[in-house]
Amino acid sequence: MRARSVILFLLLFPAILHAEGYSAVKVIPSSANDELERKAVSVFMRNVLSRTDSTAGGQTLTICLKRDTSLAGEAFSIAGKGKRYTISASDSHGLLYGLGRMLHLSSFDDGKFFPGQVCGTSRPEKSVRGIYFATHFGNYYESAPIDELSRYVEDLALW
Repeated sequence: MRARSVILFLLLFPAILHAEGYSAVKVIPSSANDELERKAVSVFMRNVLSRTDSTAGGQTLTICLKRDTSLAGEAFSIAGKGKRYTISASDSHGLLYGLGRMLHLSSFDDGKFFPGQVCGTSRPEKSVRGIYFATHFGNYYESAPIDELSRYVEDLALW
């Protein structure tokens, strides 16, 4: 098992060395730029800014949000490479989910943002999503500060 891990690392090592990190990320909103889209961008940027160091100089990654009515409701498509990516969706929920995919498949190291292999199209299998918080039994959800829970719920929305 250990030998397999070493071989995998050696195969990936050149890609790791040549991966380009970005010290800053800029999101360009779609023309609709509604309240949910603005909130999605805000949560995305809060996560990025808390893990990057824009004072270090370096390159900026640009993410353009675009409405595309040919996609199904809540579906999204991510395309791009290098310094520019486009997240397309038919609605603001799709843009939220696309930003979430971008965030969660990417990585951060040494104050830089490294976009993951995020290109492709995705659509939800089910029309209903939900979160159940067991707010009883003296657990975390019952006693946590409301600001902390609000941030937690916003982060869950990106998933």
